[in-house]
Amino acid sequence: MLSDFIQEYRHRHFVWGETDCCQFAAAWLARCTGRELSLLVGPYASERGARRAIRKAGFTGLESLVNAHLGAPAAPLNLRRGDIGLVSTDDGPALGIVGGAVVWVMAPDGVANLPASALLKGWRIMEQMPCLR
Repeated sequence: MLSDFIQEYRHRHFVWGETDCCQFAAAWLARCTGRELSLLVGPYASERGARRAIRKAGFTGLESLVNAHLGAPAAPLNLRRGDIGLVSTDDGPALGIVGGAVVWVMAPDGVANLPASALLKGWRIMEQMPCLR
């Protein structure tokens, strides 16, 4: 299931408010649970707009937003394939999907992968919301 999901996003361009890291993670959560979960409610169309939407919703940043929806984060070594990860990028923190030795993230031209060493922490959704992997 994860492979099919990644393939669907492989060539979708990064667009703030549509196919950014929050929307990517929320779409994966919806695929696993069948429930729509909007991690970040818009509308927003830029990085600045996303930060503003996070603050307007009462959160201090991306991590506190995800904590409110998914609970306390886990250390990178405790994450499994399909879990949601917070990674460090050149542009700042971003959400991705753990894929074993890599983390799948939205990039300008579609899904890309970062080494698992980029993980800062993550959320163990696979034990809470099992879906076919």
